[in-house]
Amino acid sequence: MGRDVATLNDRGWRALRGNDIAMLLQDPRYALNPVKSVLAQLDEALTLHQRLNRKQRLEKINEALRAVALEPTVLDAADAGSQPWLFASTIAAST
Repeated sequence: MGRDVATLNDRGWRALRGNDIAMLLQDPRYALNPVKSVLAQLDEALTLHQRLNRKQRLEKINEALRAVALEPTVLDAADAGSQPWLFASTIAAST
């Protein structure tokens, strides 16, 4: 029924992370990198964990942002660390 994660090797962990499990940090200031844009970070997660082309990744990112009541226009903001939508975008990244 379940999976024994104690027996996973590096490749097994990479396959598991991002698709089946994710860590959502309690303090959103540490969940996102203030040097990278929110778009770049969400896109990187999808690139690593799902086989989607660029258009599909952008559609999924927009869908995740809307699921937490954010419009994709927030991705244009230069400083993710000081925006009031930081926690919501962190939740969107985990969906």
